Amino acid sequence: STYQLAQPVKSSTGIQTLSENTNDITNNSCILITGSGELLGILTKQDILEIITSEMNLKETKIGDVMTKSPITLNLSDTCNIFTVLALFRQHQIHHLPVLKGNKLLGIITSDSICRGLPTINFLQLQSVAEVLTKTVIQAPCTTSILSLARLMVTHQVSYILLTESEEITEYPASLPTGIITKNDIVWLVQLSLLGLDLSKTPAKLVTRTPLAGLSSEQSLWQANQQLLSQNRQH
Repeated sequence: STYQLAQPVKSSTGIQTLSENTNDITNNSCILITGSGELLGILTKQDILEIITSEMNLKETKIGDVMTKSPITLNLSDTCNIFTVLALFRQHQIHHLPVLKGNKLLGIITSDSICRGLPTINFLQLQSVAEVLTKTVIQAPCTTSILSLARLMVTHQVSYILLTESEEITEYPASLPTGIITKNDIVWLVQLSLLGLDLSKTPAKLVTRTPLAGLSSEQSLWQANQQLLSQNRQH
């Protein structure tokens, strides 16, 4: 079993109320919205990024106004398996799949929960970093504002941006990075923006993760995974 229960909230909950408990946002990849015991919608970190870039008034915004309504779900049955889930992920271009039994919400399957549920040790040890390396990497100056970086993430559909001393925004490794900012970092900053932090005037270098830890392309994915776990990084 790879499904886990995400903490459900009501559609009338405000974004500000949700943001006051940063654990709800930063420690979960999504929030499930329920009403009368039924699943009404889902709010992901990607949704929150898009809310930030739209510059709507977060203090007056309710989750029900911005959630994805009637999300794709999986009704649990004996015929469901990992291939059913992966097919739905691929077909609908999603990363979160609420699991129902009838109308009852049991939990949610995410790409992360699938990875945690698989016997990965042998697989990861046999593959090198070079085999899965993403060569298209968005880089931006460390002076770029948080709001601009959020827009870049939405535009390029990425969950992180490398920061450099260069003055150019590129889609390839043009210079050595000095830091990194992730979707999780920006979502965490939502609370500060509600307290008055202007994300359009806050440069990334004030909140970026430094120094960066690196890997050789010859190292295994298992070594990469262990390093990420030891540094408690979520990209």
